[in-house]
Amino acid sequence: MRFIRNGIIQFLLHKIGFNFSVNPKALENQLNLLDKAISGFSDGEPLPPANNIRLDISTHSGQYFQFWLTCGPFPVKSIADFTGDFLVHMGGETAARPYPGMEITDPEGGKIRWHKFDSPYRHEVNLGLACPTESNSIAYAYSTLDSPADKETKVILNYKGGVAVYCNDDLIFENMGVPDAATSDQEFMLPLKEGRNHILLKFEYNSSGQAFAIKLADEEIRNHKQKYYIQ
Repeated sequence: MRFIRNGIIQFLLHKIGFNFSVNPKALENQLNLLDKAISGFSDGEPLPPANNIRLDISTHSGQYFQFWLTCGPFPVKSIADFTGDFLVHMGGETAARPYPGMEITDPEGGKIRWHKFDSPYRHEVNLGLACPTESNSIAYAYSTLDSPADKETKVILNYKGGVAVYCNDDLIFENMGVPDAATSDQEFMLPLKEGRNHILLKFEYNSSGQAFAIKLADEEIRNHKQKYYIQ
């Protein structure tokens, strides 16, 4: 009976956007959480909140990415230092595959962690909240994006200041903006492969609390924390 129930649950999770082929262990963990919730409900306990069993899934259509893994600040003297790779101790920017709590060594020998950041604003992510700093700094934001097929999709990015976008192993977009310039939308095409894609954003910012906003122009997506899925 449990086998049949797990098969039904797996089918339903697949239909709403979960892709467990990348990490089969995640399926086992998800089924254990759901089985515990269902067993408790059968014994008269209330069902737990969705976020307690990893079903707090959001649907977006042309809306913004709000949840990221972030890392920073890495202090720099000026925007001229923007091109430095501050992730060399984890394979470099093109190879970055962080996870929550992952600790890396900064260029000065200090320790810094990747942490989850869920923006309180639906339309932007404030770097001053995600990675507080008092001076010119570099910060990173990371997410994954699962695509049903190889494709290119249009991205709209709003940010004032230096920004670079990496997808999988490639630098896709770079703009050495001026922090005091007027914010404007910047559009570029993001090449995606079928399956999981790794998205890394790199920002130059300062204590003014600069914010970025990014979305896919023509896609409907779902997410569970920093993991996004094109429908």
